[in-house]
Amino acid sequence: MNCPTHLRVIAFALIVGHCHLFPLIAAERPDLSRSLARLGYEQIELRRTDENRLFLFARVNGRKRSCLVDTGWSFTTLSTNTAARLASSNVIDRLELGGVSFTNQSVVVQDLRINGQPASFDVVLGCDFLLAHHAILDCANRRLYLRRTALTIDDTAALEKLFSDSSRVFAQMKLRNPPAMTIAARLNRHDAEFLVDSGAIWSCLDAKIAREFNLRPTPSPNQISGAVTPAKKSFSVVTVPEFTIAGRQIKDVNLAVLSLADWGFGPDGKLFSEVSGILGGAELIANGAVIDFSSRKLWLRAKRVE
Repeated sequence: MNCPTHLRVIAFALIVGHCHLFPLIAAERPDLSRSLARLGYEQIELRRTDENRLFLFARVNGRKRSCLVDTGWSFTTLSTNTAARLASSNVIDRLELGGVSFTNQSVVVQDLRINGQPASFDVVLGCDFLLAHHAILDCANRRLYLRRTALTIDDTAALEKLFSDSSRVFAQMKLRNPPAMTIAARLNRHDAEFLVDSGAIWSCLDAKIAREFNLRPTPSPNQISGAVTPAKKSFSVVTVPEFTIAGRQIKDVNLAVLSLADWGFGPDGKLFSEVSGILGGAELIANGAVIDFSSRKLWLRAKRVE
């Protein structure tokens, strides 16, 4: 079965050829593992692609498959080629993620393509899966933590203390429908709402919003393509002097500027017209982001690593 268009518009697998506007920053590896294990979380080690996306090699009913972890993708999705081997077209009998396994995992089946070509991944763990399994995604340190049951009140307090003690500040995320997490931000004293998207290579801003905020982007010779666009799209680049999340100013943030209507965002978007942009992998990594789906909080280092 093909996934209806309105279920696919959150799929931000943005690809840009040979462009290095946003340098990746080597991150520390704070050891949260032991504390989270005591709280009942199971740890899964991830890898990072050259396009700045998080993935692992999972097993689908015993067969090795590439699996993208994408907070900006609404529904957990399986490629049509992989689904052809399933007894039931919309259920994975056994899904193994590292040493953690799940049974009877419901999925959407879709022909996964980027710019018309088959995607390099067979499975996408989307926002629905991350919410259902109380996920914590440590973007900079490439770790996914899952928990079988919801946290107790005491566990929630211990988790918040753990993050606060590690010199982090948080922004409360907003859960959208279809599943997507957004946060409030300020760009040069203008209020905006951004999708939290680990599957996007870079952070983006809708072109109409950029004009409304009196920003002056510079054209780029490169192009972007995504899972819902049939062809590559041109974009510009702007440096925002002050980008504020959770009361914390991030200086000189680089944003790709283009129309986000194809993905359902921006003033012309038919899904979330209030969402002005995308907080992508580059900024999530650079700011040590930890995305907690249980409390719906985005935790950032109190100070950006330079």
